[in-house]
Amino acid sequence: MVKKKTVLIPILVACILAGQLGLALADDIVPHLGVSVFSVPLSAGKHGYVYFDVYNSGTYDVLEAEAILTSTTPGISVLNAQSVFNTIHDKHHAYYNATLLVDQSVGVGAYTLSFSLSYMRLGKAVIDVIPVTVQVTQAFQPMFKFVLSPDTSNLKAGTTNGLSFSAVNISNETLKDIQISLSSSSSLLSIVGDTNFDEGALKAGAATLFTTAMDVLESANSGPYSMSGLAYYSDAEGNRFHQSFMLSFDITAVEPAKTPTLTISNTNPFSSVNPGQSFDLDLEIACSSAQAFNVRTSIALDQKGMLSPQSPTSLALGDIRPMERVQLKYSLMVDGAAAPGQVLVVVTLRYSDSKGIQGTSTETMTVIVDEIVNFSLLNDLALTVEQNATKQFEGDLLLVGTSRVDFVKVSAVAQDPFMQVTGSSEYLGAIDPDSPVPFTLKFGVKPGTALGDHTLPIKIEYMNHRNQIKESIINVPVTVVKAEPVTQVPSGDIGFWGWLRQILGLKP
Repeated sequence: MVKKKTVLIPILVACILAGQLGLALADDIVPHLGVSVFSVPLSAGKHGYVYFDVYNSGTYDVLEAEAILTSTTPGISVLNAQSVFNTIHDKHHAYYNATLLVDQSVGVGAYTLSFSLSYMRLGKAVIDVIPVTVQVTQAFQPMFKFVLSPDTSNLKAGTTNGLSFSAVNISNETLKDIQISLSSSSSLLSIVGDTNFDEGALKAGAATLFTTAMDVLESANSGPYSMSGLAYYSDAEGNRFHQSFMLSFDITAVEPAKTPTLTISNTNPFSSVNPGQSFDLDLEIACSSAQAFNVRTSIALDQKGMLSPQSPTSLALGDIRPMERVQLKYSLMVDGAAAPGQVLVVVTLRYSDSKGIQGTSTETMTVIVDEIVNFSLLNDLALTVEQNATKQFEGDLLLVGTSRVDFVKVSAVAQDPFMQVTGSSEYLGAIDPDSPVPFTLKFGVKPGTALGDHTLPIKIEYMNHRNQIKESIINVPVTVVKAEPVTQVPSGDIGFWGWLRQILGLKP
């Protein structure tokens, strides 16, 4: 009996302290379970605990006893609501520790949960239901303070304003995994900078600064405004909190309205194309002064039909902010019969300003069409020249192209092992396509030039339709051979006998 008293007295004392005791009474010959409840004061926004002591005071073991703790109180959740005891021996205890999650919105007060204990007694199922009272003794206290920087608290309507605010940890512990988001509370205000911010950790009493930007419409009246924010963070124990806040500021003035200015430029203005060639017209749209809305662009091609579109001629670019640049391209093709010269393309922009007033910007682009010029020799040349000799040769220069070229000059290039000599260049004047023009050139071979095959560059210089000097090279194969020895004739009168000796090959 001493042992039983030792076991029961702490249970009875604990039950009295907890203020809750449920007993399932039965005869000593059957199992009978008593439940003691111990609750810990709870804090809003944090985890809490309720402890259950189930004691079998009967003379038989209890098998498959099931304990379930449920909550019907909004904001109080049971994380491990069920516990099963396979066997509770007679005169033994079984324990169930329930973890509660108390939402930070739950106020201070007493709340009732329901604890049910089911088991078999004398072949019948028994369910004991016990009300459990828990106390929330501490309400949620915000752990952050959000302060708008004074130098950004006065905004101007009709412009973009910079905003900065501080998040100050006013708790007594380090807060982690901080996530902050901002949203506008007025249709006249639009946050155009960052709206989401992250911070890994912030010690107690520390602060961090965040910056963003806000557009204020010109129609906004002077006076107080605010934007809302929501912060999520965790404490050292891993409890997750959320906190809403407001940042208040004033609109004190109206920025004079600005009209957007859009400019169009060709990003590759010096390129040229040939007849029959496809190409891209690369353009850049730059915006200044103010934002342009619903920007659309279109092109008008030349009236002679020398250009054909290979992509849509109208494009929608959306909104373009000040200092923003937008690239776009149009795919075009030049007619195969296009004459050399300049073809004009008109690019038009249409847009709206902040007041909905329509605006237009127009720019004329120039597409340069070049002639097709290919020089060749009417007949292939293969020249042979002796070492340290001068060679003259003739050829016919043929122009294969789309138009005539002027001021044509042909030259043998003084490139090792060849030398420039008198007659190395010839001026031919104007040449028409498919009209061979004869020319005659000379060149020299340096002494000691290696025997064998070499290449002589023939340079053709001419002036194109834009009065630019152009040149083309034709390579002519040249074979250098050994020079033949020259027989020297003695000076003076050798007479008949001398002449005869020369014929017969006799020495004098």
